[in-house]
Amino acid sequence: MVNLSIRRGAQVKSFETAYSFSTKGEAVFHCISLGKKIIDGDVDGFTVDDI
Repeated sequence: MVNLSIRRGAQVKSFETAYSFSTKGEAVFHCISLGKKIIDGDVDGFTVDDI
């Protein structure tokens, strides 16, 4: 499971997905990638427009 928090100033928004990974390195890579995609608006259902 991926738990991700994105901050904008003093505001924080948390996201959670059911993805699982074999290694810590793989999980970190995909978490960073997911965060970038959320910020860019490329993940349906996840937005940072309200923070």
